[in-house]
Amino acid sequence: MRKLRAIEILAAATLIVALWFPDGIAGNNPLCVDPDGNPFPDCDEGGGPCSTDACSGVDCDESPDGTPCDDGSACTIDDSCTGGICSGPVVSCDDNSLCTRDRCDVASGCSNTPVSCDDQNVCTDDTCVAEEGCVYTPINCDDSNQCTTDSCDTANGCESTNVPEGTACGDTRICVFGECRDVALN
Repeated sequence: MRKLRAIEILAAATLIVALWFPDGIAGNNPLCVDPDGNPFPDCDEGGGPCSTDACSGVDCDESPDGTPCDDGSACTIDDSCTGGICSGPVVSCDDNSLCTRDRCDVASGCSNTPVSCDDQNVCTDDTCVAEEGCVYTPINCDDSNQCTTDSCDTANGCESTNVPEGTACGDTRICVFGECRDVALN
């Protein structure tokens, strides 16, 4: 019962002060009080971007819905107040390239960091195509020598192995030690 009576007295005192001092007391614009009767600081100092400098007796007033504001995030645009909260649609950081990692940092905004297409394989030429992403094209190890078999080793790269001795490499030629040589005619 005492607590209820104290609240009634506090409410009446607040109303009387508000009527006698419509511009507030001690720099408060106008007087807002917490549940213990202590004046709030000026509403503009902590109510956020969607509070006004006005007070309705016990709390800071909110800006009307649709009022432009800034939520402090570089990841939103066209911020406005809705229900006392400042927010806006999230920006799209998508650069339509599969060759970047797209993200948004609230302080600095969009970033599009290139992806690494390195597959750690020396037998491929690694590139990135915006519409496809990483492309791994086998390298050409052909040494244009008919007397070798060419291949690629993922650790060492292109390798050429001699074909068996005497393998034909032309009408009158054979492979000898990896080279195509004329055959002596009898």
